[in-house]
Amino acid sequence: MMKVKNLIKVYNPETIPVHAVNGISFEIEKGDFVAIIGASGSGKSTLLHMLGLLDLPTKGEYTINNLNIVKLPEEEKTLYRLLQIGYVFQEYALVEEMTALGNVSIPLIMQGKSKKEAEKLAKEALDIVGLRGMYNRTEDQLSGGERQRVAIARAIVAKPKILFADEPCANLDSKTSEQVLEVFKKLNHELKLTIIMVTHEEWHIKYADRVIKLRDGVIEYDKRKNH
Repeated sequence: MMKVKNLIKVYNPETIPVHAVNGISFEIEKGDFVAIIGASGSGKSTLLHMLGLLDLPTKGEYTINNLNIVKLPEEEKTLYRLLQIGYVFQEYALVEEMTALGNVSIPLIMQGKSKKEAEKLAKEALDIVGLRGMYNRTEDQLSGGERQRVAIARAIVAKPKILFADEPCANLDSKTSEQVLEVFKKLNHELKLTIIMVTHEEWHIKYADRVIKLRDGVIEYDKRKNH
């Protein structure tokens, strides 16, 4: 499904080059739950941003279902991000004055769906992440874990093919982190959603099927769990 070959990202190439990602290659199959781990500065977030079309590689090949992602025109990249990809970040990035339902509806409204249809699908997404009955709560009426689950519902409401999560539990305590990671596991198992998650917490990897560890911009190891 996803193929990466010799991916390189160099910052400041004209002055003092910083090789954030230095020749990474791998394949990810549909339905994989991959945890990308590594110390701060290992290149994991840079890699995720390139995979999620939020940044361009300096060199290398990147295809999804044989589509050359790197060479897509900017307008097509924007459309691909909107229709095919979901994102969850450290910061929940919710619109404060909007309800959970309103926040989750946003991607569907952007796609041109009616408010009625958007809200119907948004309720389904909120139910999936365990927030049934909390549709009309605003951000200040939700805990940190509930806010992140609203963000996850927003990321999956358009039924993307791939979910990218960049340190999704960085602002949460251990117990709340477990609840959020269980949601990811459920999405992966029940919806067969491909998930690529960056984390610096070693204990998070038990939720994933495969672990890619980065060190200084290269893959230190790539292990798939035996079930």
